Amino acid sequence: MVEAFIALGVAANIAQFIGLSVATISTGKEIYDSIHGSRKAYDELEEMVTSMKSLHNGVIQALRGVQSSLGELAALIRPLSEAEIIIFKLAERCEPISKEILQILEDLKVPQQARGLNRAIQTAKQTLRHTRQKKDIKELQERLFALDSQLKGTLTLLLQVYA
Repeated sequence: MVEAFIALGVAANIAQFIGLSVATISTGKEIYDSIHGSRKAYDELEEMVTSMKSLHNGVIQALRGVQSSLGELAALIRPLSEAEIIIFKLAERCEPISKEILQILEDLKVPQQARGLNRAIQTAKQTLRHTRQKKDIKELQERLFALDSQLKGTLTLLLQVYA
């Protein structure tokens, strides 16, 4: 009876290993065949993060512009509202997370000049790195999207108040 459970455990481990191997090979093929040297999902994530980063920088610059356009007396004439300060801080908190995600995604790309056997070797390396970085990317992505959601919610409320 115990032997049956041991055999079942071994079979489950083998099935899990095969599943992980198939997923890794599939990821490697996707990276190898990619024009950009990365997974399609990561190309899309890079576009979203770049766009979000641009919007966040625009918010920061706009709020800094409000203060600088008023000059030295800005704090006395029209200090930033509490909502504007929250928006500014949220946008600033997004910056390092965006940079980190974009750096990781860039590091996971297979170099464009890699061809033939070198491309296959680079793809294998990047596929293994992808497997290790997957959790970090997901965690950073969730943090960034949560901050972005807070930022957009606060902006929406602020616009409703001023409308």
